[in-house]
Amino acid sequence: MSENIIFNLIDKLEAENSLSRDEWRTLIRGISVETMEYAAKKARAVADKIYGKDIFIRE
Repeated sequence: MSENIIFNLIDKLEAENSLSRDEWRTLIRGISVETMEYAAKKARAVADKIYGKDIFIRE
């Protein structure tokens, strides 16, 4: 399976916030260290955009 397909699915997930059942299967079955790192960077960027980088202490 081409890593390019996996990168495209990660990009699609970021853009559309959803994948079809078959796309999820392809993503899960084709994940590699490189694509996992790519997905983690994308997820971190989304989390930073939503929550920011501030640290809050709960009491």
